Amino acid sequence: MRLLSLFSTLAFIAGFHGAFCQDRKSSFRSFDEPWVTDSASTMLIPYRYDASLFSSDKMKSWGNYYANYIVYHFNSDSYATLFPDDTYIQAPEPYSYSYSRGSEPRHRNISKSWVFYLVKNKDHNGNGKIDERDPFILYASDTRGENLKPITPESENVVSFVRYEKFGFILLTVQRDSNHDGEFQLNDNDHYLVRVNLSDLSLGNKIEYRNR
Repeated sequence: MRLLSLFSTLAFIAGFHGAFCQDRKSSFRSFDEPWVTDSASTMLIPYRYDASLFSSDKMKSWGNYYANYIVYHFNSDSYATLFPDDTYIQAPEPYSYSYSRGSEPRHRNISKSWVFYLVKNKDHNGNGKIDERDPFILYASDTRGENLKPITPESENVVSFVRYEKFGFILLTVQRDSNHDGEFQLNDNDHYLVRVNLSDLSLGNKIEYRNR
């Protein structure tokens, strides 16, 4: 009953918040299924933009993304939004199993200490909107939804990442704007790999193809 009351309150807050975020117009937010990030305290509740808000000056519904997350601390029955303003966050793949047989499935973007997010929040090419040609930036928070910060520069596009919890890192595939037109497209074929250390979120050396 308490969770139902929470969802009713969040629906009101999300709709109210929507009137003052990026689009500056009133629009309802729809919630997706919550998922637990810290089994002792915290779940993330993703919500999406109302599809009716999209117009020529905003991102089209070309991808699977969230507007924001509600960080719900279920022990204290309190919550807050993860990002200060609604943005465009790639919805993670649902679940992947860890290396241990019989272990619980986890979202691929959750490690023991961190949650990772691919976020589009910069109009990198200056065309007046955030769209598929702008970069994904990797962000991370701790599993309580706190200490949120960017990990990669906004001038490069994080294509994907794979978590290797057993070895203590995630491995990113990153795309450069090879023709320097301010956009990230398929013909930008300059990519490299780089690890993010799961102990302190530091970036490792870039792994690049070198023609000998």
